[in-house]
Amino acid sequence: MMADNAMDDTEIASEPQASSNTNAVNKVALAKNKTPPESAEGVATRRWILFSFWAVALFLGLPVWLWTTSVPRSSLPLQSMNQWAEGQVCTTHWET
Repeated sequence: MMADNAMDDTEIASEPQASSNTNAVNKVALAKNKTPPESAEGVATRRWILFSFWAVALFLGLPVWLWTTSVPRSSLPLQSMNQWAEGQVCTTHWET
């Protein structure tokens, strides 16, 4: 979308120019603002590159990220913990 104050090709061509040198400078400036047309092969290549990037990110990056950031959950030794809590593991004997 062009800005309101920008001129397109027809407006530049219809304006009278002071000299041919100024006209040539305007054409060069206008040519620099346009991108060259892209071939169908270039568009297809760009799509394959984008598809390949996201395929690698999703199918390799996401599983590796999940695997490396997961917290291992070990089972707790509840029986020995209960024995410690009830005082059965370490009994004290006082000699009298």
